[in-house]
Amino acid sequence: MRLVPLPKIDKCKKVLFIGPHPDDIEIGAGGLVSKLVRNQAEVYFLICCDGGCGSMDKDAKIEDIVSMRKKEANDVASFLGAKKVFFLDYPDGGKYSVDDLQVDIAKVVIDIKPDLVVSPSPNLRNETHMDHLRVAEAARRSLLIASYPLVAKRQGIANYQELEFISGVNLAYYFEARTNQVVRLKKKDVENKINAFKKHASQLNSSGDDVIKYIKYKAKILGIKHFAGFGESYFVMGTVHQHCFCEKM
Repeated sequence: MRLVPLPKIDKCKKVLFIGPHPDDIEIGAGGLVSKLVRNQAEVYFLICCDGGCGSMDKDAKIEDIVSMRKKEANDVASFLGAKKVFFLDYPDGGKYSVDDLQVDIAKVVIDIKPDLVVSPSPNLRNETHMDHLRVAEAARRSLLIASYPLVAKRQGIANYQELEFISGVNLAYYFEARTNQVVRLKKKDVENKINAFKKHASQLNSSGDDVIKYIKYKAKILGIKHFAGFGESYFVMGTVHQHCFCEKM
């Protein structure tokens, strides 16, 4: 690990955050978003699923929920300082292919050419949400497609000859129990994270209150453990660590 140290993700300059639903980036990585924007980095959001099942009302119209949640997502991005939100509109809680999703994510990665991609972890054992599991798996697979033109060709990207591919990108997972890097945050970063989550007003109920309590607790505990005011934890990999790297990280 001394030969190939982990990249410091809060020093990256162009970052793509991937979320299964319109509120996941804020819950999992809102503090890092705030810090990166504060450090003048370019930040982009990619939301993979439409959020259309985010209601307990059996008579609710899915298209109305989708429209409302997209507005909330755009409002949050503006509040946090993200440059753009990409929506893939895969059906929240519905049937779709990881193979299709990984290609669509790769197209956004190729377009933006970030030096860091931040996505939910595919390794969280207690995760039960099908969208989180599929988006996480598709996100990590997408980086190979975004790096090699002939892989892109075989994955069905018709205009692959016209594209400029990335030469490698760092990868960080949120929603991960096995973490290897804690980002030190200021109080304002945690406040921005919580206020961003609150802007998803359609999702705020008793469980939303519990999420906020957990965010505050986790940020404070990580801060104490790492001699900072507050913290946010990730599992981080540089380009070397993402393929055939067997060392403990």
